[in-house]
Amino acid sequence: MAIEKHYTGHELAELLGFDYETVLLMAQRREIASIRFGRYRRFPESAVRDYLNRHRENVVELRPRVASSPERKAR
Repeated sequence: MAIEKHYTGHELAELLGFDYETVLLMAQRREIASIRFGRYRRFPESAVRDYLNRHRENVVELRPRVASSPERKAR
């Protein structure tokens, strides 16, 4: 049995591109599961995956822009 990775609030904030305070607020609102170890909070990797799966519909896929040819501009 493998031990699951746990992220600190700062690690998770960097991973998700959020502010540290936002991550703590998400934990407080129970938007993402966390575990308290004394005064420290850790976020299991499975909880991060669950959060990302729940919010997958908010992800916007970037499509490469097609440069317009000079011929199209002349028309």
